[in-house]
Amino acid sequence: MAVRSIRITKKVPLQKIRDAVSLAQDEYQVQYPLAKKHTVFLLGDDIIINVGNEESKRLVQGSGKRRRNLVMKEVAELYMKDVGFDPDGLANLYTAYEWSEFVVKMDPRLRFGEPLLPTCGYSAQALWEASIAEGSIANAAKVYKVKEGEVETACRYIDLISPKTAA
Repeated sequence: MAVRSIRITKKVPLQKIRDAVSLAQDEYQVQYPLAKKHTVFLLGDDIIINVGNEESKRLVQGSGKRRRNLVMKEVAELYMKDVGFDPDGLANLYTAYEWSEFVVKMDPRLRFGEPLLPTCGYSAQALWEASIAEGSIANAAKVYKVKEGEVETACRYIDLISPKTAA
């Protein structure tokens, strides 16, 4: 889901992601770089890799024109906020979408990682379906006893991840 989100929201090509992962694995022996804390992240649309460890970060640009160049960690770390980690450093919480004051999060411990709005506890899919069944965001919010912004956030998220069909 994280890779799909990066591709859709940040418009990063899959080949760029593959190249960065290959660089991490082949040249720096970083196994499973997309699943570990502060190992791979975006800076603009370039992928940055931590080839050091948590105590002594060594950040390398994994994609783009400056591939293999070092990156200033103080600057890059300002942008690492979408993923939460467990004490072992493995990803365990992902902020899939933010709109207004509401967020859609994915936590494998809750409903098998289904995208949820933590403020109300409903899944994004359920609120989106409710807006269709009830005829509007306002009606769905009233029936589910949630804020309209929560329903709208769910709808925006589902619209974002849904495949677009040609008209």
